Amino acid sequence: MAPSRYNRSHDYWKIGDYSNEPMARMQRVLAKRNFKAPRAKDREMLEGYMKRSDRGLMSYVGCKNNELRKFIRDRGIEMASDRRKKGLRWELLQALENADKNLRFEKFTSLPPELRNMVYEWYFAGFKEPLDAPVQPPITRTSSLIRTEALPVFYASCIFALSLRKWKRLVETTITHECLLWLVSCNTKYLPRIRRLAVQLQSPNKVHALFSIELRKSFEASDEVTGWAPDQQIGPLMKRKLEQALGDVVAAPGEGGKLNMGHFFALREEVRAGHWYK
Repeated sequence: MAPSRYNRSHDYWKIGDYSNEPMARMQRVLAKRNFKAPRAKDREMLEGYMKRSDRGLMSYVGCKNNELRKFIRDRGIEMASDRRKKGLRWELLQALENADKNLRFEKFTSLPPELRNMVYEWYFAGFKEPLDAPVQPPITRTSSLIRTEALPVFYASCIFALSLRKWKRLVETTITHECLLWLVSCNTKYLPRIRRLAVQLQSPNKVHALFSIELRKSFEASDEVTGWAPDQQIGPLMKRKLEQALGDVVAAPGEGGKLNMGHFFALREEVRAGHWYK
């Protein structure tokens, strides 16, 4: 459940807001994630479990007190020695949960570069939905070293939305202004690193086609990402236009195929005439 209530460009990285989510659905999601949680009747508690799960934190439900004490000791969490040994369960849980709220990674830059890259990949893997003209994630603004390392992984890992739209009063179908500005902002440094696109064709009241593109691998008409099924008439035509504009990138072996703005200008020309769909 992505934070679709937020501005997708600026807040895609935030933890979801579950205040309007049915409790039964949250229970099902937690069960599917194998996140242990009691059958809470309290909405606030259930929302808390969802957010813990979103953050990749473990569930302490089902852990014995000795296990909780071991977690506290191993993590070096400050707690009076007598309470660590004889504290009540709620005290142990409170100490762990407070520490979870204030996690610090002070020695992150001391890790080997290969391990840091694995952390970036794991983090960006959480952005499962296509990102629509996204701002660069906050993690890339923590230090110049992390920015240099994380941005290439961000562009290579995530799925980016490419929206083609036709408004009622316009004859042309074109790349949206927001999307085009974002592509320009990627510049020649990051645009070639993009590997995954979700291309959608829109008119005012309908999404006609959605394609998932794995650069240097394949085109796929897809309804897996957003639930939109490709239009049976528009889908094949749109696929041909995508192949004409981006086919050389998909077909290129190894590192041979890389995106540049010319590919998107070519795609804009391919779909510019609006008469090919109503």
